[in-house]
Amino acid sequence: MMQARLFARRMALLAGTAVLAPAGASVADAQEALRFGMAMPLSGGQATYGQDQVKAAEWAVAAINEKGGVNGKKLEMLVLDTRADAQAGIQAANRLISVEKVPVFVSAWSSVVKAIAPVANDNKVVQLSVGANSADIAKLGYYTYTTFPLAAVDITAVANYAAKEMGKKRAAVIYINNETGTVAAQIYRDVFTKAGGQVVAYEAYDPKASDWTGPLLKIRASQPDIIHIQGLVADTPQVTAQMRQLGLQQPVSSYSAVYNPKLIEQLGKAAEGVIATSLAASIHRGATRPAQVGSCAGV
Repeated sequence: MMQARLFARRMALLAGTAVLAPAGASVADAQEALRFGMAMPLSGGQATYGQDQVKAAEWAVAAINEKGGVNGKKLEMLVLDTRADAQAGIQAANRLISVEKVPVFVSAWSSVVKAIAPVANDNKVVQLSVGANSADIAKLGYYTYTTFPLAAVDITAVANYAAKEMGKKRAAVIYINNETGTVAAQIYRDVFTKAGGQVVAYEAYDPKASDWTGPLLKIRASQPDIIHIQGLVADTPQVTAQMRQLGLQQPVSSYSAVYNPKLIEQLGKAAEGVIATSLAASIHRGATRPAQVGSCAGV
């Protein structure tokens, strides 16, 4: 339900943008629904995240409409599948903008958000990212906004937490070799080193990988006292599970994407010791801070 409340706030932001109707709008125009798009991965390996976002948005839209909508207008959501693929994201954005004529749409995934940004800018249509971590998202132009903590915020927080609060000296980083992983992994390495720690292993893996034994054995040999994973919703639980199978019992840190009950469902006891940043833990203060995923307790 917290996710639904967060999405209700996002919908209010979207609605605030959408109600900026041209001067001279007719009474008939005022009675039309406020339409917006959802461009999410609904199929493929990353579908779990997209399906959760759509469900939360459906709850939020229903709750807002039950209370009369926004300025007397009901919200109407149009959902398209991006498969977490940049080209599919561009196609979805073009349809939402050119065919459906929405003034604003929701998106996710760093590579998708970055690919869509020029389309949003050229058409002066707002793109609201709810799930892209790359620090580059902040540089995509006037028409791309985010409600999701970027790496410059949450990865900085978790790296400092590991070094300064937990007292860890030796960190290993394993990251997915795409827009989500590369920038954030670099930020973690820089921040942890600046805080007095040492990154003793720095390993990338292919986005299509299904086995991570090679990089994990290198990490095991480096003997870190904490491991940071910068992956995606679908692969992070699998990387963590394989890590535990290989005897790596060190604390694991990650970012907001793994602050999810489904991680615990998939990992069971292996989720103990997993630390992630959580926007929800400090939302009323507008901050991002680490939280213990395994026990779901803020720290």
